[in-house]
Amino acid sequence: MYTPSTAGRVVDLWTRARRAVAMRLGRYEPYLPQVIDDGRLRSDLGRYLGLPAATIAAWWDEYAALSRAQGYAARMGERKTLCFEEAFILFALMRRYRPPTVVEIGTQYGRSTRRIIDMRRHLGLASRVVCFDVVDQVRFFEPSEAELVLRDVTDDVAATVLHAYPAGLIYLDAHPYALLQDVVRAVLADGRWALAIHDCAAGLCNPRMTLPRDEPEVTSRSGVWERHVLADIFGVPDPLSARLDDLETASHRLRVFGTPHGLAVILPRQLAPAPDPAAD
Repeated sequence: MYTPSTAGRVVDLWTRARRAVAMRLGRYEPYLPQVIDDGRLRSDLGRYLGLPAATIAAWWDEYAALSRAQGYAARMGERKTLCFEEAFILFALMRRYRPPTVVEIGTQYGRSTRRIIDMRRHLGLASRVVCFDVVDQVRFFEPSEAELVLRDVTDDVAATVLHAYPAGLIYLDAHPYALLQDVVRAVLADGRWALAIHDCAAGLCNPRMTLPRDEPEVTSRSGVWERHVLADIFGVPDPLSARLDDLETASHRLRVFGTPHGLAVILPRQLAPAPDPAAD
């Protein structure tokens, strides 16, 4: 959990200032905040899910107890994987909608999967957890806990994922442009699945990406494609625009939450009710 501290705030101010100067000079520097406004995050999530503040606060305490008991921060870290705040958003989605299927695309070591499996157990869900990656590097879960499918789903998302399992929640943590684009477009066209996407923070977006879109090695050092893909699909000219953080279409609602890596959630309108004023 990102705990507010004076030192963290000073580091954030200095890092943001350095990034602003670099951007004015045409250079890119990644920025991951040290301090998160948890109150605002809970308020934003409550409004997005149409739930009162008291419900979100109770769920926050519930997941905090689970996270402490499992020792996630010490065991798996909170950088380049789900941090507490981002995992809590997935927990809230699973608690709210009880998805019959949770699909993870981009599993790698299974650190996020471990959290998802434990959420499923804690919530008493029968959700099938299915993970997709191109190589098996799993260290944090057993084959009996989740299915690992070694397959690149690019260009085949609808058939391989959306139509192969009961509609539920997809967690996407992979950087190739084509894969990101295909998953988002397929989910929007299908209209039944909820989608969460890691690494959508403005601080990880390089507006002047020089890598070709088919380059497989994309990292925070180069800037990642997530906001570029969302901007292209949702018709926002500037991937750094704040418009991309809270956007509605006739069929879906997109929200990029203010977490360290920026967790985006796209819900079909029937799952994303009108904002609840009681969430404030």
